[in-house]
Amino acid sequence: FIKKRNDDKVRFLFVGSTNQLNFLNFEWKGGYEVVEAFLELSKKYDRLELVMRSWVPPEIQERYANRPDIKILSTPLSEDALARLYASSDVLLFPTHLNLGMAILEAMSYELPVIAVSLYDIPEAVQDMKTGILLKPQPNVPYYTWNGAPNHYDWELLRRIRQSRARMVSQIIEKASLLIEDVSLKKRLGREARQSVEQGEFSIKKRNEKLKRIFDRSEE
Repeated sequence: FIKKRNDDKVRFLFVGSTNQLNFLNFEWKGGYEVVEAFLELSKKYDRLELVMRSWVPPEIQERYANRPDIKILSTPLSEDALARLYASSDVLLFPTHLNLGMAILEAMSYELPVIAVSLYDIPEAVQDMKTGILLKPQPNVPYYTWNGAPNHYDWELLRRIRQSRARMVSQIIEKASLLIEDVSLKKRLGREARQSVEQGEFSIKKRNEKLKRIFDRSEE
């Protein structure tokens, strides 16, 4: 894979679930924050594009149906089509309120710097200003239970996420602006992200080494 683009657009990508029965997934993965941030960014910068491969709430689809800079792919894609989508994008906007998802590692493997929230296991893959940019979780949002476990799908958590959405959107705008204005930074983070997946801690080689150690110990 060789990262090559023939235009000067900055294409942001958001990847969520295409299962419309799992309609809350869009919100839990930060879809609303992505849309709001992109709308503000498009006022500041020219030649931006947002591609959302996800089920998207009907009100958002209808509101932005005539905007050529927002493309919504709400049905599943083939493996080749998804690969082309990653390859043609520049930055993964993924302010998820859940654990590290495969979309993050997939995007990194295609040299996309990732903008995500510093939650749970996400900082293990997205290292701030090295393989991507981390957003600060709001201190008044109960992301963890009393014993430190992820507080996933809790209604009080979702209510607090909604209350703090404007502050999260401001962070996304600030960090995305860095990558829009500094092309060399965007490329460097992308290269480091790919290196991490191909040869670093998330590589197949490292995974197999860890599995071998586990199996070797099990035989003792």
